[in-house]
Amino acid sequence: MTAMPSVDDRFRSLSRTRAPDLWRDIEVREPRSLPQPTSRRVVAVLLALLIAGSGAAFVAITFWGGGAQPTVDVPGVPVANGAIAFVSDGALWVVEPDGSGTREIPLDVPGQVGSVSWSPNGQRIAFDVSYPDEGAPKGGLYDIYSADADGSGVVRLTREGDARLPAWSPNGTRIAFTRQDGGGSQIFVMNADGSGATALTSGSAFNVRPAWSPDGSRIAFESVADSNADILVMNAD
Repeated sequence: MTAMPSVDDRFRSLSRTRAPDLWRDIEVREPRSLPQPTSRRVVAVLLALLIAGSGAAFVAITFWGGGAQPTVDVPGVPVANGAIAFVSDGALWVVEPDGSGTREIPLDVPGQVGSVSWSPNGQRIAFDVSYPDEGAPKGGLYDIYSADADGSGVVRLTREGDARLPAWSPNGTRIAFTRQDGGGSQIFVMNADGSGATALTSGSAFNVRPAWSPDGSRIAFESVADSNADILVMNAD
């Protein structure tokens, strides 16, 4: 029986046709500038002058249609701690928004840290960990863990061997993530303690990188099928 190709293998085979290497893009996103037609540049300049002359009130009307700015009611969500989490050489770091206070967060995990996601209250952080396994695709497995902001209280949330890209829900009760399923990968959601994992998508596409709407009712994600990458959105159920 022929072994089923891994998600990594399928992404890389797609990248040799017309689709990008999404696993690489997930880790490294290079900015690029796109040329603007002359007419667009003229419109941009005129709009900038108009905004500069009209002040902040015009900006508010442009984006919100006048009146009070709409708010999203997410009950029970306290203010986050403000620190920015990032990964360097497989280790978790945090830094203040002004660039000060850069420090590594020690984690007792069996491999390298990948994607990270803060809980809404800033007290815990979810992250995926890649760890070696000779029988696994590319010699490694992936699972999702969470820990306190200082690196203590580490909890393993999945034991799937291919769960990654966690995204904490706005109310802090659930975590969306990507997991290989059959010939593709699917968006799953689980409780914040790792229980009740449920698939939200199905099929042969590679569905990755979930992102919650601010009110927690919708999830956007990237979907690759037939060498095409698109952005889809669905209800959180």
